Amino acid sequence: MGFAWDRSLAYAKAGGAWANTTYSLFGNTNAIALGRGSSTITSSGWVAGVGLEYALTNNWTTVFEYDHADLGSVTVSFPSVMVVNSQITAVKETIDSLRLGVNYKFGGDGPVPAR
Repeated sequence: MGFAWDRSLAYAKAGGAWANTTYSLFGNTNAIALGRGSSTITSSGWVAGVGLEYALTNNWTTVFEYDHADLGSVTVSFPSVMVVNSQITAVKETIDSLRLGVNYKFGGDGPVPAR
């Protein structure tokens, strides 16, 4: 959803999100070797964001956007790491991102020739 005026567009967006994340654990210390392990989990959640886009010319725009994604909590296991393999490790994952970009629009509505 957005609001356009002159050559500017302010907008808000929302929707679903998912991520395939690999968690790694290195359990070795100077005193004892517990091992290392990794676990890959696909989680889902939601994303919401706001942005501002400005048309520099008829074909070039620039955009600034902020997004926040919440992928909830997951339980991660590390079966190959001693001592930790019987523990439940809960992880809450959120992602905040800022994006600055430049876009080019191919073809379409170019300048209108004068008659």
